[in-house]
Amino acid sequence: MAHQHFLNTKAHLHIFPFEVSAELLKNMEAVQSWISQHKLTSIGTMWAAAVGASVAHSSRGRTPLKPSLRLIHARMHAQALTLAVLSGAATYHYYNEKRAQKRATIPN
Repeated sequence: MAHQHFLNTKAHLHIFPFEVSAELLKNMEAVQSWISQHKLTSIGTMWAAAVGASVAHSSRGRTPLKPSLRLIHARMHAQALTLAVLSGAATYHYYNEKRAQKRATIPN
């Protein structure tokens, strides 16, 4: 697995403000692995969930909006969330690659 070092080291556990079990780390590893293998599915699912949540939230609002306007607003919210997630993923990938290069240059 690409993130096997994450499970093998205990030094990273201090970043969590709570006790982290090995089972939780394995579950996090499995989710991370699935997302990295199914990037487009993950992004599409997140986008559809954001549209659904936004439509549901706007439909119970005080101001009556037409369904077409609610859908436009929901799409805009979902696009903003998608851009935020993609930016976060790009940042994560960049720093992960940088850390891997740094480890490769450090002699054992």
